[in-house]
Amino acid sequence: MRSLTRYLVAGLICSLLGTFMWASNAQTPTAEIGVHVVGDVQQEMLLSRADLLRLPQQQVLVDGKTYSGVLLWDVLMAARLAPASGLKNPTLSMYVVAKASDGYQALFSVPELDPAYGARRVLLAHSLDGQALPPASGPVRLVVPDDAKPSRAVFHLALLEVKAAR
Repeated sequence: MRSLTRYLVAGLICSLLGTFMWASNAQTPTAEIGVHVVGDVQQEMLLSRADLLRLPQQQVLVDGKTYSGVLLWDVLMAARLAPASGLKNPTLSMYVVAKASDGYQALFSVPELDPAYGARRVLLAHSLDGQALPPASGPVRLVVPDDAKPSRAVFHLALLEVKAAR
């Protein structure tokens, strides 16, 4: 009876690990394809590296390294925010969840990105010191130079989910 229980437990563990590995691998291609912009926007998008290169380019210097890419605000403007109606300042209640292909997430309020309010420069970086990002960082990563700690630096950026509080 004990050996049957061991086989069942081992089978269950293998099944769970297989499901976990499949889910992890299922998310990886998203980062390789591009960055999805979804949610409360008028134009959902899938941005490839080539698409990012067509948008206005910016550079930020962090710890002596130069990152090149596109401001998150410019991406949100390209997707055309769709705030809740009936509010005096509708974008003040909006936020963006940036998600990595491994599930890591960071939160940004739209006003902190808006040049009329916070003007925080958050970069969807595709290059480091003139070269494509190293594989450990991903094809695209977020760089937040003004944060005291780099906890919102999302590597392997896969999804930008825009939400309007209702």
